[in-house]
Amino acid sequence: MLEVGNGNLTPQEEKSHFALWCMMSSPLLAGNNLTDASPELIKILTAAGPLSVNQDDRALQARPCGYGNGDGGGIWQAFAKPLADGSTAALILNRNASAAVNATVAFKLCNVSVTSTVVTDLWTGELLGSFSKEWSAELDPHAHRSVKISKPTRDL
Repeated sequence: MLEVGNGNLTPQEEKSHFALWCMMSSPLLAGNNLTDASPELIKILTAAGPLSVNQDDRALQARPCGYGNGDGGGIWQAFAKPLADGSTAALILNRNASAAVNATVAFKLCNVSVTSTVVTDLWTGELLGSFSKEWSAELDPHAHRSVKISKPTRDL
């Protein structure tokens, strides 16, 4: 059951917890009292990007595809999940409670087969750019980044 909204996690940890559950195609059973949920909590539980990954038609679970240690000793992990539209959802997670880390999704290790990709933030829908071999992000303690990696589209 989701721990989001039970008062034991920081807002950052709640988003990370929810995003990881979505990547694993886990049942999204709210473990809190929804009648007392704050607007911020409802925003997490109804986030279209992460939910689209959880509800993807292929219903595959994400698999680990990278890990490392940051300069300050922080441990990070990367996960990837193939999606029905041919794109890949990826999540990088800072497991450290006190140190920020720079984490990388290496496309080859995460089974991204295209040579040119577009990376989009799953929470905001923001286009983060085009990349050819990897994508990196700086993560605060217990923070994550969830992205969709897809082929670029061309306007003719």
